[in-house]
Amino acid sequence: MNNIEVTKREALVSIIIVLVMVSLGFFIGNSLHNSVSENNQKYFNALKVDNDPDLFNHALDTNIGDMVSYGSFHAIEPVSDDMIEGEYFAIRKIEEHYVMKTRIVTYTDSNGNTKSKTETYWEWDEVNREHFNTESFGYLNREFPYETMTFRHYDYKETVKDNFFSSVRFKFYVIEDVFEATLYSLAADKTIKQNSLYPSNTIETFIDQKERSADAIEIVFWVFWSLLIIGAVIGFVALDNRFLNNK
Repeated sequence: MNNIEVTKREALVSIIIVLVMVSLGFFIGNSLHNSVSENNQKYFNALKVDNDPDLFNHALDTNIGDMVSYGSFHAIEPVSDDMIEGEYFAIRKIEEHYVMKTRIVTYTDSNGNTKSKTETYWEWDEVNREHFNTESFGYLNREFPYETMTFRHYDYKETVKDNFFSSVRFKFYVIEDVFEATLYSLAADKTIKQNSLYPSNTIETFIDQKERSADAIEIVFWVFWSLLIIGAVIGFVALDNRFLNNK
């Protein structure tokens, strides 16, 4: 970079490149912002049900459409495992074995020669995964099958081994049998569809996040676009632009 000499013509073309790319960036950035905002309108215009079972059930019975609700979820038939205490909405049980492995390591000896050797090491490998969950759950005085929506908010519970030296262990991740969350749903056919769950979020927090998401995506775009502009200018100046500098 220290050997690059920027001529007046190259500087002028670089300015033109920046102006063109900035103009294009405003167009793309605004399009991204508008697209995210339009997509979020369904959340802003949705019926808001804040821990109100009567309104929730009325919305389902009348197929109200878009709805954002908040309330408590509880397992109708909580699940458990003999290796841990308590009952839960869902349990993920991962069995791991401590396995010896080998790898080829390349090194340089004291004489500067490159050599290779086989090295052994130990690592925990997953060998089996089990999942248990309640068959149904209650939400705002209504009961739904577990498959009505996807539950992903597992928390690490504990790791269980027979003893300290055991080469087998079980890692447990759980969803508590009772939890609160905000839920986006499409109330249709007397039930909830197209569900998206947001654990621990209130309706206010959820809406605020959606309002700021359009601005956030535009900021990310401009960071990327600015780096691209800088790279384009540096790349142009680094080229041998004889055609531009010839008189």
